Amino acid sequence: MGFFDKLFKKNDTPTFGKVQDAVMTLENQNERLDNPTKQDLDSYLNCMFDDVDQFVTLTRAKADFGVRYVQACFAGTKLIVQLGIEKDNSTKLVEKTCGNSKECIEIFYLFYESGKVDKPEEYQPVQF
Repeated sequence: MGFFDKLFKKNDTPTFGKVQDAVMTLENQNERLDNPTKQDLDSYLNCMFDDVDQFVTLTRAKADFGVRYVQACFAGTKLIVQLGIEKDNSTKLVEKTCGNSKECIEIFYLFYESGKVDKPEEYQPVQF
C-alpha cells in the first residue's frame, strides 16, 4: 500500500491548498525562476523533452481563469500535462496525455500568455 493509498480512498480526487505565489514562476528539478521570459519557458520545455526524468511547472501569480498552474512530465513514453484548478479555496489536479511535444508547447504558451487553457473538459481528475 502506497503513501497516497493511505490518505485517499480509491477514486477519490485529492485537493490541495491554494498556491500563494505573488509572481509567475517556472520550475523544474534544477531551479525555480520568478517572472520567467518565453525564452526561459522554451529552455525548460526543451530540457524536459531531452530528459524524460525532468518536469516543468508554470505557475501564474493569479488564477484569472481558474487555472493556477500547468505542469508536465513523462510517464514512461507518455507526455502528461496536469492543471491545478482553483475552486473554493482548494486546488484540484486534473490531467491528460498529450499526443506530441507540439501540443504540450501550445498548452504552455497559451497559459503563459493569457492564463487560459483550451478544452479543459479533456482533462480528467488525477487518481492517486
